[in-house]
Amino acid sequence: MQSCRQTEPHDFDWLVDEIYERCIEEGKYKRSKKKDEQKRRKKEIAGDLLGEFAIAARVRAGLERLGLVKVRYAELEAEMRSDEFVGLCVEHGLQPELARRSVVALLDFFRHRMALSHEILKTRMFSNDKLASDYKITVNRQVGIPVGFVEPGQNSLSSKGYRLTSTWNAKGNQAGPQKLWRQFHGEDQSEESFQDFLNWLATEKDGASYLTLESIGSKDDKTLGLQVDFDLLEFEIGKTFLRCSICDRIESNEKPNLPCSRSSCHGKMLEWVGPIAEGNLNAVMAVEKYSPPLYPAEHSAAVPDEERESIERGFMDSDPPRPNVLVCTPTLEMGVNIGDLEAVAMRNIPPSPANYAQRSGRTGRVSRMGITAGFSRNTRVRSSPCARKCGKLLGL
Repeated sequence: MQSCRQTEPHDFDWLVDEIYERCIEEGKYKRSKKKDEQKRRKKEIAGDLLGEFAIAARVRAGLERLGLVKVRYAELEAEMRSDEFVGLCVEHGLQPELARRSVVALLDFFRHRMALSHEILKTRMFSNDKLASDYKITVNRQVGIPVGFVEPGQNSLSSKGYRLTSTWNAKGNQAGPQKLWRQFHGEDQSEESFQDFLNWLATEKDGASYLTLESIGSKDDKTLGLQVDFDLLEFEIGKTFLRCSICDRIESNEKPNLPCSRSSCHGKMLEWVGPIAEGNLNAVMAVEKYSPPLYPAEHSAAVPDEERESIERGFMDSDPPRPNVLVCTPTLEMGVNIGDLEAVAMRNIPPSPANYAQRSGRTGRVSRMGITAGFSRNTRVRSSPCARKCGKLLGL
């Protein structure tokens, strides 16, 4: 990160090349003279970056959500100081500073919902597709279906090949972009002002536009939808930080005291010390030179017996263990002794004290010391026998 501060922001391809070189330096990849091998590795990196900044961009522990990385759009700040943009603000009675921030928030809104004009986000993919394999993309009910936005006044539409999302609803519930626009400019803002700024984003400037009308879908089920131009993405390190006064949303490298860009939040973005200074664990681990890698695996009845036994052997006997994290159902609750297991995390409170003892008893068998963490869902756990017993032990 330190080496790129002088000349940032950087485009996507620069970032892929830089990460590729770092992976070679750190021994993750071997340097190869084969162009095909380099291309394969760089596609894997590109897939990871698309996951970070488009596919799973709203994950709280993500680099952007933590404020460690700021995503920008090439030359957008300069374009928003043009006479044309300022004239639009005057025409619709908008404050230019709020208009600039709302336009960036609108592009982020589209991108965070996978409306980005990269080939893997324009193409209907399935789990066995070569495209998904090349970029190491895990296809599921959401990922693999291309997303586009429609013009104001048009309805959302879904098919097996694509998903179109509304931007402005004249009747009924407000669309997400519509809520965002009115959040910045007031509930009396009309569809006309939103349409004009959307058109401005879709108008070519020096041969490129920030929103493009892309063909999305499968081979036999295609349509047109608005997406953010992938080629205009740029990235820079977060240097100054803001946090919302209500929802705690984090942003970096922006001006303070403007509205929060989270739809339906009415907070203000206030100056903040930042995630690292505050000791956010995810942020600290992200910037450390070394963080222990996690190699997870599933251990459940859904995994074939032979594969499950192989996973057990790798977890118990390998040095270092591979995998080193098991996500388990009760298949590992009884009859398996892992003496040096350090910690157990239970994703909900077990139904009885016996279940709790059985599961937490997996840890600390050799050292007699272990960590057990139980995560309670937003339900009436205090009414369960286990919760009452644990409460008494803790003096609650």
